[in-house]
Amino acid sequence: MKIGLIEDNVQAVELMEGMIGEHFPDLEFVGSATNINDGQKLISKEQPDILLVDIQLRDGSIFELLKKVPVEDLKDTALIFITAHGTVENIYKALRLSAIDYLIKPIDEEQFVSAIEEAIDTDKRRNGNKVEEFLSMVQKGVLNLQLPKMPVYLSKGIIEFIPWDEIIYIKGEENISYFFLTGNRRLVSTKNIGYYYQALEENGLFFQISKSKIINLKHLDRYQHSQQLVEMAEGHQVAPSRRGGSRLLQYLKGKND
Repeated sequence: MKIGLIEDNVQAVELMEGMIGEHFPDLEFVGSATNINDGQKLISKEQPDILLVDIQLRDGSIFELLKKVPVEDLKDTALIFITAHGTVENIYKALRLSAIDYLIKPIDEEQFVSAIEEAIDTDKRRNGNKVEEFLSMVQKGVLNLQLPKMPVYLSKGIIEFIPWDEIIYIKGEENISYFFLTGNRRLVSTKNIGYYYQALEENGLFFQISKSKIINLKHLDRYQHSQQLVEMAEGHQVAPSRRGGSRLLQYLKGKND
């Protein structure tokens, strides 16, 4: 398999190239590009199986690059976008909701390795539709967009799209998340709960009752503040943190005032 980089920061290129060599010696590194035109040429010439792309280059953005590259040329490429933490919010959110892999600078080695492993181990290519969806969301102003489903990352590279209304609550444990769904279903995600928090919060249905637990207010049946007990639909009982319980009580009082 071939892997390439489109990144204009020399230190970032050296860092990622070093991690590729250390962790993935069987991958063929086909080179890097620092600008839009060279990036287009790299894609056209090498047709890499995995491509890491910085969203903001010195001579333009990912949008200008993708306009020059036919979507067909990327359908067999696993795309991993690289974004700074301060990237414009609609781009950051669109990446989450379109289920395109991304890394946030400064790049964490563990997350980098995990993203590459997923691209290698699974058939996550055929990115054409996801790229179009990503661009469409940003162009329409994704800040005002409510997608009908939540992408949940499972093992073996499977992504299951779950309707928001079916999520009763989510519980995080170390680097995984448990999704408790209606119909007595449960999914185990390979992403930690922090990965999902922003999209859940912005949806408007969800409330964080502790660092590791987020509930869907639509499925809230009863809250016993004195016992620090949240009773959810289908018999689920969830314990909030002391601070989370107080915040929930204030929120519910405000709703009833």
